Amino acid sequence: MTEEKTVLSGPGGVGGGAPEAADVDAKVLAEAVRRGLITPAQGGAALEEARAGGVPVLEVLRRRSLLTEEAARVLDEEVKEDFVPGYRILSKLGEGGMGVVYRALQKRLDRVVALKVVMPHLAADPSYLRRFEREAKAVAKLNHPSIVAAYDYGESNGRVYLAMEFVEGRNLAEQIREEGPLSEDRALAVVRDAAAGLAHAHAAGILHRDVKPANILMAAPRPGETGGTTTTGAKVTDLGLARTGDSKGASELTAAGAILGTPGYMAPEQAFGRDIDQRADIYALGATMYHMIAGEPPFEASGIWEFVELIQHGTPKPLLEVVPDMPGRIWDVIHTCLQKNPKDRYQVPRDLRKELEACLKLV
Repeated sequence: MTEEKTVLSGPGGVGGGAPEAADVDAKVLAEAVRRGLITPAQGGAALEEARAGGVPVLEVLRRRSLLTEEAARVLDEEVKEDFVPGYRILSKLGEGGMGVVYRALQKRLDRVVALKVVMPHLAADPSYLRRFEREAKAVAKLNHPSIVAAYDYGESNGRVYLAMEFVEGRNLAEQIREEGPLSEDRALAVVRDAAAGLAHAHAAGILHRDVKPANILMAAPRPGETGGTTTTGAKVTDLGLARTGDSKGASELTAAGAILGTPGYMAPEQAFGRDIDQRADIYALGATMYHMIAGEPPFEASGIWEFVELIQHGTPKPLLEVVPDMPGRIWDVIHTCLQKNPKDRYQVPRDLRKELEACLKLV
């Protein structure tokens, strides 16, 4: 079951993706035509083939013998250097409804970063840009080993970007998909570290709103370390939906006609557009821990409204039926996080972390 979040899929490589994300491909073609390397007709045909085949346009130009390997390399280097001033694009990391994320070199500091470039249709929306800038500034104030740091925010030639800490490693969703469920002790420790990061954000008045396995990165251990920069290496990322604590769910559920967030991990009050607070993030942490141990989220459905119905009225399969020898207290912790009524959950991450520490002594 794939996670339901607004995602635009398409060609891989830098500049691949939906038409809005093909900025690099378009710039490559424009520059090649300007230099007289190809004709506009050749460029248009190459772009059509690139999109159909899911490959970068430079690959098509080389394959059609319109550019030599050396000419393609030089053009690629120069376009990547100029894509966002001060940064050199190294590779594409991922793409979602809000933007494309690249691995890039921040040239002035010789530092590798994750560079998020906002989709052009959103970059042209003044209200979205004001919100994005406000969120970027709020996240930049956070300083915690369990939160991916924000370094820089800016706009150039219509491109709005946010430079963030680059974490070498996988996210939890990838790890579970490739290796299967986590052991109980590992899951408890990861959620404990993530809860510490969220507590820091909450103290600054920031709610995450989209906690899930894909948004918890597992930093690869550095030489002499056992788990990245925290006990487990867990780092909460993608606060792109984060808002200050006075936000309302309704304002976040829709943007440009798209549902934001991931229904399989979304608290009932958030799914229905009601006021939310840090207890919505606690619910999502519980759903994430369920996924870590069970290997699947607490609810799976074929559509958004079926998800909403399950979130509101459904009951997840007890983990003790999936992992019979698991200490019952661990299920109690997850079950408490997943309560429909926020008043019945842990009220703050500190309370959750206390229970997680107690459970770690049982495994």
